[in-house]
Amino acid sequence: MEISNSRLKHKYVIQMYGTLFVLALLSPLTVGQTLTFYAEHYPPYTIDVKTDTNTMNLFTTNIDGKRMHAGLDIELIRHAYAVMGVDAIFKFSPWKRVMRNVELGNVLGGISCRRTKAREVFASFSTPVSQSRLAFITRSDFQGEVPQNLARLKSLNVVIVSGYSQQSMLESRGIKYTAASSLTQGLNLVQHRDQDVFFSGWEGAAYEAKRLGYLDKLIFTRPTTVTVKDFHVCFSKKYAESDKWRLLLNKGLEKIRIQGQMTSIKQKYGIENSY
Repeated sequence: MEISNSRLKHKYVIQMYGTLFVLALLSPLTVGQTLTFYAEHYPPYTIDVKTDTNTMNLFTTNIDGKRMHAGLDIELIRHAYAVMGVDAIFKFSPWKRVMRNVELGNVLGGISCRRTKAREVFASFSTPVSQSRLAFITRSDFQGEVPQNLARLKSLNVVIVSGYSQQSMLESRGIKYTAASSLTQGLNLVQHRDQDVFFSGWEGAAYEAKRLGYLDKLIFTRPTTVTVKDFHVCFSKKYAESDKWRLLLNKGLEKIRIQGQMTSIKQKYGIENSY
């Protein structure tokens, strides 16, 4: 009983300090502030509504009569800060310029950012906001065995998008394929033609299939032994109070995960499976 009481006290102390930490972050000077983050147009993670007219009606949101930038990461970050009492807005710029400004401390952070050794020198990273996975995409009425690994593709009719990383993965293993010019063409070849499997990025293909209106007619399977890539917010180490905003984002992401908002946002972009 003494051990049990000790554990309960320890748990209570941790919860108490966690609450005090959040209250410290949510000072009167923090609540109501507006933060600006930078991104490159990179659907489905970040969507510049000024250039992507195909998705404006499906994925963008009107707030106070103003059409807002959209995308999986943008919506997750916007909601995570909102539940913590902070507004987040997003601007678009070429990615090299975004990273250069993060490095120089000219901006608070860049989003949909992968963690690398080079970036660790000048940036700190939020908890993962989203991920990039590869997928074997088949029709829901596919009669064959759904592939689980790359070797299984040798006996199937496979389509990939020309120039994507999947091309070199198949060529290095001697696997034949049909090359499509775009995600749309690759999906259509599987859905309407004689191709068995579309080997592509999960999130991008799901987003495009939902836009095309037949996501529910496809099955997505993650290949075994293929790594998953995390996307973060890269916060500039030189920007004032960047660590405070990073920790606040982490708390907000955890909060919307528990409340279910994170799942709803992912589903909006065709991502049904949890990470």
